[in-house]
Amino acid sequence: MTQESKNAFRIRLGAVALALSGALFVLFPVVRPFSDESSLRGAQAFASTSWVLSHALGMGAFVLLTLGFLGVYIRLQETRAERRAFWALVLSWIGAGMTLNSVRFGPGIIFAISGLLLVGVAAIVVASAVWQSGSLTRWSGVPLAIGLAVYIPQLQGNPSFQPIRIADGLLIAMGCVWMAWGMSKERDRVTTHLGMRGTALRVGLRDGVHIASPDCEFRRDHPGSSTHTQLFVQEYDASRLAPAIAAIGITVLLSPQC
Repeated sequence: MTQESKNAFRIRLGAVALALSGALFVLFPVVRPFSDESSLRGAQAFASTSWVLSHALGMGAFVLLTLGFLGVYIRLQETRAERRAFWALVLSWIGAGMTLNSVRFGPGIIFAISGLLLVGVAAIVVASAVWQSGSLTRWSGVPLAIGLAVYIPQLQGNPSFQPIRIADGLLIAMGCVWMAWGMSKERDRVTTHLGMRGTALRVGLRDGVHIASPDCEFRRDHPGSSTHTQLFVQEYDASRLAPAIAAIGITVLLSPQC
């Protein structure tokens, strides 16, 4: 398995994780009981099965979100937005770790709030990376960024906020699924192999034209022939084909063997 196929598999796993994370962000407010946490009713909610289940769903949502961001980083690492995608990934890891700490009351709440703030910042940064890269649909990261940016105010126990919490969960889910759908699509690329007198040149197009050193296998269709040229074009975007053909022509003209 080549590194490219490994990355493609990891990107698909990241897309699945991101979509599942969105679903769990919806289920968390649906299942979680909200009430005045300083009252007897609040104490009963803490002891309920729904409380435990909802927080298990919430933990899963944040864990899968970070795995989804890892997939986004791999997807964007060969674009100009790689740096932003990297920092979004790092911020999401730190933020999720602080959010899921076991101390949630008293001074310990500072860790949870700080973690949620970092996750919100990570979502904004990843949305900007998606926008800058041009590799995914530009608007796909915006719903996720908005949903996580306004996440903290909804966690207080007022039951009247329940419809808003669910609506925000749906907004986050929409962003997750939209990004996951874009990640699952094959990356546009043009790969061309030229073999001439036993020398192979590789000309590739992925977010721009680049010419690599000879690294592809030379094959002969007719044994004994001294000159052989192969052209393979896979999964090309028609709007990007012209620069690739131009690069091929320049490469052939500059080759000392022509």
